[in-house]
Amino acid sequence: MRILFLILILALAVGCAHLNRVPPGPPVTREQVMQTAEAYASHPWQATPANAFHGTDTNGVRINTPDAAWWGPGGWFADGTTNIGVPYCWDGDSTLAEFDAGIRTGRPAGDQFKKLYWRSQSHPGPASSALPVGVDCSGFVSRCWQLDKRRSTYDMARVCRRLRSFDDLLPGDAVNKRYDHIILFAGWVNAQHEQMRVFEAGDAQKNNLPENYVRVHEDVYDRDWLTEKGFVPLRYEGIQD
Repeated sequence: MRILFLILILALAVGCAHLNRVPPGPPVTREQVMQTAEAYASHPWQATPANAFHGTDTNGVRINTPDAAWWGPGGWFADGTTNIGVPYCWDGDSTLAEFDAGIRTGRPAGDQFKKLYWRSQSHPGPASSALPVGVDCSGFVSRCWQLDKRRSTYDMARVCRRLRSFDDLLPGDAVNKRYDHIILFAGWVNAQHEQMRVFEAGDAQKNNLPENYVRVHEDVYDRDWLTEKGFVPLRYEGIQD
């Protein structure tokens, strides 16, 4: 009887896990994923003072655009200088066309916060606003994978399968830590698979270049650091080789 009970519990657990999965969106090739990532990281845009915003929206949500006057070194310029890379925007998932249109109409360019938040189920981070344009880490990956809806770090696994090892990563896969950060894998730096090239919005590494926290960019991560911090390799179910 006890064995039958354990089998029943296991079957229910497997069934619940299956119910938590959702069908992937339209298929996307690895080449398309990487082209989108590179487009976000290299996107040129010009801002005016109208795109800088430091205050609250109509719902009382605080917004701070990462312009140089507020962020400091690494922030974007509002003087007509060409900025490179779509700015980080908390909970943002703008397409490039939506971002450009928002800049032209004077919407805030990105939304960043200097205080570090440790995202968890009990502390999910600050409230988000629909006013600014840009992308955060999961919004960026969602756009690269052409998902039908934005996924967050805590539910990306619903459209992915976990890989057995970092060694199985291919360009267009991701490395994720729930309630924290997700990065898009671009390739290995060396044959020993000790360091990986990635694209990301924002940055999980402390003491990195200040501009990396406020825009989509290419970066390098140490495998040992990612393992120590609890990141896991994921593959989007809809990706095609």
